[in-house]
Amino acid sequence: MNALLAALPEEERRRLAPHLKTRPLKLRETVHKNGSRIDEVIFPGRCLVSITHTMEDGGMLEVATVGQEGLVGVSAILGDSISAGEAFIQVQGDPAQVLPIDIFK
Repeated sequence: MNALLAALPEEERRRLAPHLKTRPLKLRETVHKNGSRIDEVIFPGRCLVSITHTMEDGGMLEVATVGQEGLVGVSAILGDSISAGEAFIQVQGDPAQVLPIDIFK
């Protein structure tokens, strides 16, 4: 299980449980595309998500990695509902828990 979800108080986990969906994640699968609307927060299981930014010269820079201790989609929670980078599965592993952003907020 994702460490953030596991750390929630039991009452909060029960409240969110009906809205969480389990989703298998495939190697190299894009979960958020650059410039697209972020509609869901992804809580990875034992896998690794890379978040990259494409520079003006076309080069790609990895700006973050997220594993089972974090979540993907934090910018939408902070008020920016458009993805500023691309998030994709770098290391395949356990499925993720996915929650609609409006429920998370």
